[in-house]
Amino acid sequence: MCISEAAYRSLYNELREYEDAGIAMIMNGNRVSSMEIVKAYMARETGDYMRDYIINPKGEIEALVFDQV
Repeated sequence: MCISEAAYRSLYNELREYEDAGIAMIMNGNRVSSMEIVKAYMARETGDYMRDYIINPKGEIEALVFDQV
């Protein structure tokens, strides 16, 4: 699947907003930056990443977790 540069830029902007809000991002068990996630998406040859939202008791997003599937 070919993803456009605009799609990667959109993903980065979305994740950067989470990062700026202090929301942790974890990929395959390691804390990462929004840029590291986008680079991983760009470099993948097969498979994809599943995004899970970790919600705190107040109903706020506490973390985003990306696992390769």
